[in-house]
Parts: sequence; structure tokens; C-alpha cells
Amino acid sequence: IEDFEEAVRLDRRTLQQREDLFGVDEDGTCNSRKNLACNLFYLGKFKEAQTLFQKNVEIKKKLSSLGRADLIDDDSDSEQWLEDCATARKELEAKDHKHTHTSPERKKAPKKASNSLEKAKATSPSLKVDNSKDRKRSASASSGSKRRSADAGKSPSISAPIPHRIKTDQEKAAWDKHTRTSLNSDGPGDSSSSSQGPRQEVRKSRSDLELKPASTSKSSLGLENSTELSRSGSTSSQKGSRQPNKNAFPKLFDVRDGIEGHIDSATADEWFEDLEEKTQSILDEGRQDENGRPTLGRRIKIAILDTEIDMEHPDMKSYKQRIKGRKSWVDSGKDDEDTCGHGTHAAALVLKVARKAYVYIARVVRGYDDKDFQTSNVVQAIQWARDQSKVDIITMSMGMRHDDEIASAINYAAADGILFFAAASNVGATKLHPIAFPAKLNNVISIGSANGNGRRSEFNPYDPGRRKINYNALGEQVKAAWPKRLNQGTHRRMSGTSTAAPIAAAIAALSLEFVYSERPFRNPMITQKYLQGIRKRIKSFDGMSSILDFMVVHDDQHDWILPSVLFDASRAEELECTVGDLRESAMQKLREQLFS
Repeated sequence: IEDFEEAVRLDRRTLQQREDLFGVDEDGTCNSRKNLACNLFYLGKFKEAQTLFQKNVEIKKKLSSLGRADLIDDDSDSEQWLEDCATARKELEAKDHKHTHTSPERKKAPKKASNSLEKAKATSPSLKVDNSKDRKRSASASSGSKRRSADAGKSPSISAPIPHRIKTDQEKAAWDKHTRTSLNSDGPGDSSSSSQGPRQEVRKSRSDLELKPASTSKSSLGLENSTELSRSGSTSSQKGSRQPNKNAFPKLFDVRDGIEGHIDSATADEWFEDLEEKTQSILDEGRQDENGRPTLGRRIKIAILDTEIDMEHPDMKSYKQRIKGRKSWVDSGKDDEDTCGHGTHAAALVLKVARKAYVYIARVVRGYDDKDFQTSNVVQAIQWARDQSKVDIITMSMGMRHDDEIASAINYAAADGILFFAAASNVGATKLHPIAFPAKLNNVISIGSANGNGRRSEFNPYDPGRRKINYNALGEQVKAAWPKRLNQGTHRRMSGTSTAAPIAAAIAALSLEFVYSERPFRNPMITQKYLQGIRKRIKSFDGMSSILDFMVVHDDQHDWILPSVLFDASRAEELECTVGDLRESAMQKLREQLFS
């Protein structure tokens, strides 16, 4: 009862797993749906709760009509829950209607009354007035006026009906506390709309408190009829021309240049050799049919939000067929050259690791000291990657101050099944907030760095107990393409979480490529329906996290993602099997990890 938000998060995950494995009308699935609906009700999300309860009631009626009511537990109180939801929503709408039609004279009345009392006390010293009540009225009027001016259009304070299943005084107290917070703070239970995008509520992040939408589900955000906002509209465009946010200067997380001949440069190169020998060999099995002829398959799409790329570089020319889109939001889109090198280096790493993926380049920042940076660049780039490019993954090797519009854009895209990766920061973005935004968001996979031996990099931000750095990937002394026009060589070694983030995103792309392979598996249990469940699950924060969890090597000497943990063709000789057998085994491991 004391942590409904965490309960909702876990219940969503459980419901998704059960629906994928057992279907929507299985007994356990219905129980999971009911648990989620109850906790949503406690949070004041009556509309979504009502939808879930209604679904259970309809399933029960359908099974009863087919003479199969015994296949589902008794769920008679779901109808009572539906009544509670309807009552709460009606009261919410009534309160909102009353608040909307309150005249200005009525709103100012408490203030006038308070002024009258003050005047009466000044002219009649003998007049006895209850000062405590006067102070309360005055404070209430003052705070109400400020709240109305600052939060115009928000729903008024309301109290929801106590659910019929809450019996004890302790339960009632907890219910009152949570509903008062969620309903009186313009939370997700509010049915009114706002030009600022989805309703926001305060949620505790793994690192600190931050503003996040209540859910990445479109229905729970009230977006069923808001395609104009979620698909084509930009929150920034509704406000007119935005001025640069002087508190949001971006940081590109390269901690230092690499050094040729450094001990870690050799181990970094070995990482790529290991990837080629062990991991790519297994994936190659799915890139061709039984006769060894190449198959097109589904190409994974990755968007890189950075400083553009150097298309004149020899490496980029060889990758030209896989670079499917480029767009710049810097200088009104006129400048499409990488004058920094950061974006070229990141894109080269993605193209090298995910060697069958399509890449889309979005220029959102000039370089390390871009004082004209606008957060609307990032918002529009995310919308472009989602709506026009239809990408699977977005990676950002940068950080900035928290921005609600960027957070909303990320949440809309995550609801569409797009995976987000971001650099955690080097040494710490700030002392108070060591993990940068957007890496600290709960639906963004935050990436730290490791050296070529798998040791956590010393420049990683302080994150005790791994509260928010989700994973470490290779990020020290990594060699990749560098713009020729900068006259610093055609390749350069770089270190930082900026280097690790695109590598981690590319590893995720390899996992997606594996499950989307068109080459059938020999195991008769791996059917198309089976694969559809896996594909749906893996394209979520929790699903991809569970796969990366499996790839992590974490002990006294190592703390990083190592793809060969799941895909290791070198074991074929040791196990006296074929690479095809290892491909089958990898799918079985992946399935168990996703649904364990």
C-alpha cells in the first residue's frame, strides 16, 4: 500500500509476460490484470483501471457463454471495482467542471473578505476578531491566488471514494495519503488536457527525484485521441519560437583523447576481434538461408543524436549504403557537416559493431561548447527518428539539465517500442546529480565505461550500488573514424561514456537482429508465435535489460557487457557441435532470460 508506483511497474511487467506466454484470457493473466488495475486505482488512474477491470468482466462473460467459466477464478468483485472507477471519474469531471466555470468574482472573494477584516480592525481597535481564523483565510486566499496564476487550468483538489475492499484504518489512511497526492497535484487521473503534453507526476528515480510521465503506455497518458500531439506536433512549436535554454548547455562525454600504444588500446582492439570471431559468426548463420545464400531479413534501425558525420571519410563512404537518413537542426538545418568529430566517431562505432543495421544521423548540437544549443533540437530529432525513420534504437552520447519536453518526447517514443541509450557522464555531470539527463530517466538505458579488460573506468560517475548506471561497455582507448577536415588524422582513439553508449546500443541491435532473423530454427518449439512473443518483449526497457543482464560479466575483475556470453561460436569445437547448434542454444537462453 505504501508504494503503489513500484507495484504498478512490477504488475505491468508481469501482465506483459503472462499475455505473451499464456494469452489474454488465461486465469493467471486475468489475476495479474486485476492486480495492476487495483494499484492503478490507488494511484488515481481511474480511466486505465476501469479499462482493465472491464476487460476482465468481458472475458468472464465470454467464457461463461462458451460454458468455460470454470477456467477462470471467481471475479465477482470486478464489477464493484468498475462502479468505484466510474464514481471516481464522475466526481473528478464534476469538480473539474465546477473549477472551470468558477467566476473571477468568486475567486477573489476570500481576498476581499480578508481585506475587509483588516480595515475593520484598523478603524475599530475595540473590535474583537479571531486572528487565527483570519490568518488561515488570508493564507488560503493568498496561496490559492498564487496557485491559480501559476497553474491555470489544472484540476481542483478532490477526494476519491474509498474502494470497497479497503477496510482497516491503516489502509484508509494510506489510501487517503496517496489519492490526495495524485489527485490534487494534477496527476494522471486528471481527464483535462494541457498544451504542455502528457500529465506529469513526481516519481522517485534510481538516482534522484525527477519529473516523469506516469506511464509509457499511450492509453494511460490519455493519448488515444491525441495523435496530433504525439505524432506530428512539437511541444515547442505550441509555445512559439523558443529561446536557447542557457541552463541546458549540452556536454559531450569524451573524457580524453586516446593514445596509440597505450596498454588499453591493445585490449580495446582485442574486444572487436573477439566480437568478430565469436558473436558475428553466430549471427552470420541467421544472415543466410540453409543453402548459404544471403537473406535480407529485417534491418535494425538506429538513430544517433550527435554532431553529424563526415561523409567524405573513407570509412563512411564504405558504409554509405547503410546510412539511410541525415537531418540537421543546427543553424536552421543549413549546416550538415561534423565540425567536432564526436558524431563521426560515435556513428563509426555503431556501424562497425552492428554491421547489418541501418543508421540515421541527427545533428542536434555543434560541439563541446555550443552556447546556442536548444533543447527543441533534441525533441524534434526524436520525433523525426520515431515518425519518419521508424527506428528501433536511439543513442545519445550527451547530457544536459533536465528538460520536460525532452522527457516527454522520450516517453512517447518508448511507448512505441523504441529503445533509448545514453551516456551516463564522466566523473559526474554535477556533484548533486552525477548521472546526466537523459541517462538518469527510468526508461533510458544508462551506459558507463569499461576498459578493454572489463574493468570499470575510473572516470565513471559515482554511483554506489549501481542505482542508475545500468551497464558498462567498452569505452577506453577505442579507435574509430575522425573527420579529415579537422587535420587530426583519419582515425582517433577516444575514451569516455560517449564512446561506450553507441557500442552498447549496437550490441542491443545485434540482439534484435538475432530474434528478427528470417532463417527458421530447427527446434519445433520455436514457432512464429513463439518468436513474436520474444520480439515484442525484447523491444522494451525491461526486456532489453534482461538480455543485457545475461551478457554482463560482473566479478572482482570485470564489470561490463560481453556479447560472447550469449553468442560464442568459439565453443563449437569444445562442445562438439555446429555453429547452428549454438544459434539454437542462444535462442533458448534468450527466451528463458526474457520470461524467467
